[in-house]
Parts: sequence; structure tokens; C-alpha cells
Amino acid sequence: MNNGDFITNDHEQHELTKILRAQALSIISTNLDDVQTHSPLNLQQIMEYSRPSLGGTVHVGLYRTARLLAFREVLGDKISSSILAISGRSIAEKMEIGSIKDMFDILESMSIGKLKLETQSNDLVVISAEECATCSGLPNVGTPLCCFEGGFIAGGLGKISGDSFKAVETQCWGLGDTICRWQISRMDGKTSDGCESMQPLDMIIALADKAASSVDAAIAMRSKNLQLREANKRIQESDQLKKDLNDMIVHDMRVPLTAVMGSLEMLSNMISTNPSSQETKLIRIALSSSQMLVNMVSDLQDISQIEGRKLNLTLAPVSPVSIIRQAIDGTEILAGKKRLKVVTEISEPLPDISADKDRLTRVVINLISNAIRYTPANGVIIINAILDKDNDKVRISVKDTGEGIPKEYHDRIFDKFFQVESSRVRRRNTSGLGLAYCKTMTEAHGGTIYLQSETGIGSTFTIELPPCA
Repeated sequence: MNNGDFITNDHEQHELTKILRAQALSIISTNLDDVQTHSPLNLQQIMEYSRPSLGGTVHVGLYRTARLLAFREVLGDKISSSILAISGRSIAEKMEIGSIKDMFDILESMSIGKLKLETQSNDLVVISAEECATCSGLPNVGTPLCCFEGGFIAGGLGKISGDSFKAVETQCWGLGDTICRWQISRMDGKTSDGCESMQPLDMIIALADKAASSVDAAIAMRSKNLQLREANKRIQESDQLKKDLNDMIVHDMRVPLTAVMGSLEMLSNMISTNPSSQETKLIRIALSSSQMLVNMVSDLQDISQIEGRKLNLTLAPVSPVSIIRQAIDGTEILAGKKRLKVVTEISEPLPDISADKDRLTRVVINLISNAIRYTPANGVIIINAILDKDNDKVRISVKDTGEGIPKEYHDRIFDKFFQVESSRVRRRNTSGLGLAYCKTMTEAHGGTIYLQSETGIGSTFTIELPPCA
């Protein structure tokens, strides 16, 4: 519908009103925040016809209404109404208006609506507007909204007659009506009603108060922004320090650990003629412990790379069974030291998964090592692997028979460096990286990890991974 083209058929007008109402509520709701931040006090923008922020396809009334509501939100009903009415009166007094028809033509050219003269006498004029561009379709907000129009009408009649008039909007969509109606009467020049309820001095004082409040708010906001920038700078510096520390630890620990493992392997080969000797057993334990330290360093490096989005996975189809068996072999010595029985329950055949085998094997090693750590001597660890056909996921779980993890720790158990104190040994005996690595690496493979645990019974850690397509 073009500006100024109005439908006269009652049924069509009723349907159009319903459509405009739905559009108004939707568009104003989604755009009010935007118009509040884009010069809401600019009266020229309020009455602008090109509606730059809402697009040329939106009816001019919706754009104007959004601007007016933002204007009222910023200044409040009383001040905004008075400013709009005085602005409308001032504009009318500067226009070439010689008759009521001239005034109606100007208002309709401004897309105000279809105006009608209902009553005219020496003391009272009643004017109505159908399909008012300012308020049509709005819900009842308990106050008239068309103050600019009322001021313009009062000013226009004053220009025609040379007398002073006051305009009171008695009906409006903002009051729950479906038409706008103004009663315009002569005034003595000392009082004012309706939208122009404030005297100029009162308005200046009120605006000064608003301005002072806005300045105070702006100063407070600026201070908050400065604090946030400083806090953000400290966080960035802290993150960089942590990264530098991680890089230093990884580099400075990996080199000597590699040398230690190489020396131990040479010693193992030199005395391999007697594999049951005490020396050979000690070397095997030293090698296993050194490998755990290497894995810990690798975990730290991978976590740092994933957080920095710099980790490149080498993905290939891998059998979940081969990962489980390799992880069991890698933790055999640890389990043997506590005389633990490791039981596997594998529903074969399992489909391959797309994985970086070395890194995903470390995930399962970490889960088994965690189970070994918290399972008492002569206990049992159960490793289960199945295909969950309902969710199309390969599920690998590691269940221990330890003391369990209290519920208050479940949400934090996968955090870096978080440790649950063992009631049996009364000390924190892990680095706090193993489970964090498991979560980070599982998610990097497109999977999930979760915990089921009950105090006094044990814990089950489960990873779910998508099978190869």
C-alpha cells in the first residue's frame, strides 16, 4: 500500500488493520532496541518517510511508531508528549495553511492518515483520523500517542483563525480504540491541556534533569567499560602467560624424559638374558612410569593446542577393539602392581571409528589409569564396548569398583587441574590433567564423555563416538 492510498471497504479495512497490528507488534519488538541506540531524540528521523532502518517494504507507520516508542522510553511520557506537541504546533505555524482542507492535505502528505472533520463550531472542533500512521495496530498502552498530530492540528487552526487552540486526543489506539479523535477548543493563552501539559520552563528543567542523569549514566558506563577493558587485558595477559608456561613445560620435560627412556631401554636390552631378575622388573617399572610422564606432557600439549585451535588430528578408520587392547597393554604393569583384574566385555563385531589412533588410545589409557588409581587392591575393572544402534554410536566404558565420586564434583570432574581427594590415601595423587584430556580429545573427535558414579560403589566413565560413515 502506498502512502496516502487508503481502503474504504469496511471488511478490507478491518483485515488490513489486523495485518498492521501483527506487523507492528512483531517489527517494533525486534527493532525497538535498534532504534533506541540510533538517535531516538531526533524528531526529523521520527517523522522521516524513507524509514532507513526498517527497509523500504515496511509501512511508514511501523517505522514511525518504533521511533516514537523509543523517544518515549528515553524521555518518559510527559516530556516526550510535550515536546512532540510543541514541535507539531511550531511546524504548523510555519506552513502555508489557509483552510482546514490545506491542513488535511499537508497531514495526509506526511502519511498521518485519512483525516475527517466531524464537528466545527466557534468553540469546538472535532477531527478524527482513520488508519493513523503513528498508532494503528498497537495494543492499549494506557496513553494517547499522537501528540505531534494534535499539536499540528492546534497550530494549524491557530494559523487559520489567528486564535490559540488546545487539542486533546480523546481516542487513540494507545487508549484501546481503533480510531484517533481530537477535540480542539479555544484557550485563553495561559493554560494548556492534553499533550502540551508542561510549561516551557518546567520542560527545560525536566530536560536538564534528564540530561544530567544521562551524563551520570554515561560517565558510569565509561568507567565500567574502562574496568572491563582492563580486566580483559589482564585475562589476555594471563592466558598468554599460561600458554608460555605450558610450552616451556612441554619442551623442558620432553627432552630429558626421552633421554631417560632411551637409557632405560638400553639397560633393559643389556640384562634381557634374565627377564625374571629384580633388575629387569625395576627397569620395566621405571620405563612404565617414564611413559606415564611422557603421556602427561603430551596431554598438556594437546589440550593447549586444542584450546588454541591449532591441533591437527590424523584421522583414519580404526578398530575400537585394537584401541582397547593397546590401552590395556599400556596399563598392564600398573594394574599388576595392585593385583587388579581387568575384564573386557566387547560385543563384536564393532564398526570402525574415524580416529587419531595414538591420541584416542591415550584417552582410554587415561580412563583405565584413573580406574586403577581408585580401585582397591585385588579389585576388578570392567571395560565394556558396544554399538548403540539407537543412537548410532560406539560406546566404550571403563568401570571401577572404587570409592565413587560425590555428586557435587560431577560437574567439575573434567576441568583442568581439578582433583578429588581420595579418602583412602588422604592425598591428591594426580596431576588433574587426565580427565580434562579425555574430554577435550573425545570432543575433538566429535564424541561425548560422561560420568556415572555412586559413592561407595564405584564410577563408570563412558565415551561415545560416531562410527565411520
